[in-house]
Amino acid sequence: MIMIDIETLGTATDTVILSIGAVEFDKTGLGSEFYQVLNVQNQIDTGRSVTMWTIAWWMKQSKEAQSIMSDDVQDEADYLASALAELKDAFEWKDTQVWCYGLNFDIPILDHAYQGHTPWDFRNTRCLRTILGDLPEFAKPFVRVKPTLAHNALEDAKAQALTLINIWNLPPGSARV
Repeated sequence: MIMIDIETLGTATDTVILSIGAVEFDKTGLGSEFYQVLNVQNQIDTGRSVTMWTIAWWMKQSKEAQSIMSDDVQDEADYLASALAELKDAFEWKDTQVWCYGLNFDIPILDHAYQGHTPWDFRNTRCLRTILGDLPEFAKPFVRVKPTLAHNALEDAKAQALTLINIWNLPPGSARV
């Protein structure tokens, strides 16, 4: 299984992607990781969109989280096409469940960026938000893992994977889904 998280400059499927984080995991723990910060100007030049309210939201986040928008990201390897190719090569995707926090955000944006040719099978996408929503409210604080740095795609992906692992490892008869 692979948990994916992205940070963006909007919510539309054609939005600029700031960073991509992914981590392999199973019911026992985390495995291989992928993280790439992307070149914003290159994506704008190729027609990807930005919303001003999202930029305003980013300006309210921590300086550490904002650092992914640095002008230092200029290498060709930081271009979206290169990052998507690296993500495709980073994991074994065949028959792999691909998880995210909300199927209406990360997956559609990445699908648009891959121009419909994602390395994963669309039938294998899964949603952590749905599973969390099925838990009783009292159980959520006990299973939810907070990222070490909020709004960092890799840290968010790892925290989401660990949250799912915690849910799967709840004792039988507890608040288990």
